[in-house]
Amino acid sequence: MQTYFLNTLKKYTEDIPSLYLLLLPYIIITYGDIKDAEAFSYLYFFLILGLLLLFDIVYYKLFQKIHTNRKFIIQIIHFIYVVFFVVFYSYFFIPHLVKFFFEYDFVLRWRLIIITMFLFVWVIILITNNIYTYLNRFLIILSLIILINYSYAFTKKSITKQKNTKRILNIIHHSDKPIIFIILDEYASPAVFEKANIIKKTPDLADYLDSNGWITKKIFYSAETSTIHSISSVFNYNLSENDTYSNSNIIKVSDYLKNSSVIENLNSRNISFKNYSFFTITHYQYYFYLYPFPCNFFDDFMVNSIYLPMKVSTQLKLSGADMDYFAALDYNQKIYNLIISTMGKPGLPRQLIYLHLLMPHIPFHFSNEINLTGYSTNNYYQYWLFTNKKIINALKQAKYLNDYRIIISGDHGFRNDKRINPHQTLTAFYGFDQKDVDKLHSVQDIGALIDGSFK
Repeated sequence: MQTYFLNTLKKYTEDIPSLYLLLLPYIIITYGDIKDAEAFSYLYFFLILGLLLLFDIVYYKLFQKIHTNRKFIIQIIHFIYVVFFVVFYSYFFIPHLVKFFFEYDFVLRWRLIIITMFLFVWVIILITNNIYTYLNRFLIILSLIILINYSYAFTKKSITKQKNTKRILNIIHHSDKPIIFIILDEYASPAVFEKANIIKKTPDLADYLDSNGWITKKIFYSAETSTIHSISSVFNYNLSENDTYSNSNIIKVSDYLKNSSVIENLNSRNISFKNYSFFTITHYQYYFYLYPFPCNFFDDFMVNSIYLPMKVSTQLKLSGADMDYFAALDYNQKIYNLIISTMGKPGLPRQLIYLHLLMPHIPFHFSNEINLTGYSTNNYYQYWLFTNKKIINALKQAKYLNDYRIIISGDHGFRNDKRINPHQTLTAFYGFDQKDVDKLHSVQDIGALIDGSFK
């Protein structure tokens, strides 16, 4: 072991690959992200570090002692090094590349990007003399910079840390009637379209709801512009009251969803919950595994790598679906059918039913009815109108509408046009009292309204 560490120090000047040095920046970054996670364990963390260290020792010895078939063995060593690089670092770039090209109507497949990045890095390593000497020095300097930056961030965070407050609404009207909570993902307020001169007529969904006894807020504020931040805040009595919540990492907000205080409180009062979404909320498993959210310590440790997207893609393949920019094309069809079937049968008392429709969020595709390519505002608007039509049709088909109280809301608005405020969405209420609804300040208050509305 002592020899290994001495040899590791020599890698400042020697052209010898080190997987440990390669992963050191990733480990420092990821530790900062996961150290406060519910699933975090120092035992598991140091166990992983130990296994990586053991693997690196074997890897180093292999590089030192090869005598026969040297060229072939060296190619294997290069291959392993590049695989580690792509697995642990490509996720820092891929989502941004996919989104960038998607905005120009060019769909990039993840597999294509990964293969291209792998070949590119492999060629660079093969053609560059003393490549590992430069890489090792760079990785050590980069690790020190990240460590100093994170140390400063940890200190600042501990000084400025705020306690999340629970938003309580004094709801007057209570009932045992079941509640259907429908989220329309990335649904922009109709008023922002009119203000931006994108449309010259009033959209039909808000008009339809207004004329059919709904309390409709055409411009309703969402404190969050990220879906998981918005929904985790809703189901925890508005965590967005804390101004720093928007900056919380994916692991922290996933933990909040897995410990939803609203759902836990409802369950303690014998109010049941049905979860038709791609989130795991308390002990209610996701309906459809669609997004790469961490579920355990290993997921947490691999959160910045391509492991979770690969896990999603594999599970979707096994279920007969495919992954298209984080979205399965048949997910919306399943949820939409559930909306229709739920309102088509009598409601059971003391029940909350959560249905998350990934519309008008991309991909702008629904069965064989609509298929638009490109993340343009015009395409979004066309899909937004299509979403209006589908919701209206579902409500018209509802045989037992009056058996339910219903909330339809966006989690946030459209995020890809500077003319449109992403904090403005639409929210509508059926079967609720106007005075109770008026107590809501934002989308994130809906959880408090749901909790307070049951007897």
